[in-house]
Amino acid sequence: MKLIAVTTGEQEEKYLIQTIASIIPYLDAVILREKQMTEQDYSLFIQRVLAQGVPEEKLIIHGHTTLPGETNVKTLHLSEKRIQEVHDLRKQSPGLQVGVSTHSNEVAKRAEQLGAKYILYGHVFSTASKKGVKPKGVEKLAAVAKEVSIPVYAIGGITSAKVTDIYQAKASGIAVMSGVFSQNNPLQAVQSFRKEVNRYEETR
Repeated sequence: MKLIAVTTGEQEEKYLIQTIASIIPYLDAVILREKQMTEQDYSLFIQRVLAQGVPEEKLIIHGHTTLPGETNVKTLHLSEKRIQEVHDLRKQSPGLQVGVSTHSNEVAKRAEQLGAKYILYGHVFSTASKKGVKPKGVEKLAAVAKEVSIPVYAIGGITSAKVTDIYQAKASGIAVMSGVFSQNNPLQAVQSFRKEVNRYEETR
């Protein structure tokens, strides 16, 4: 299993960069989901993160399709509504890896057909960021993981206590937002997740 963190767009940039640098040794990747930034600001943000010694191979650009070509960050994440861009992006840049957020079996299968490297599936559990929206649940996660051959990472309302449920659903790992970046001690939170994920790390 893999452990991915996803930034929330709510932290002050200097603090966020320091946090990423401190937790990156315990992560397989971090998706830089800073949708409030302009493309220019986002590009500078990536440069500042890299300057802190964060490995480029552990970074995933969110949304900005031109930036992988301008940096050494070769993984891009897109929202579900932009799924149709995957094929053309892969064709234009064969070395580019593209991941997609999905919320159904049908879209997950389509993402794989278009050449997506992985998918985020959720939200799996109840979460404050999706108030009033029914979670997908572990059974639907398991169904998606069975339908596709690319990695499926569960997202939404995940705590360290739920890692075993996600493993049993045969997901490839977890992606965590507020469970890391909204915590008083993000490093401690990541270490807790890492401890649970390590129990299954070699299995998928």
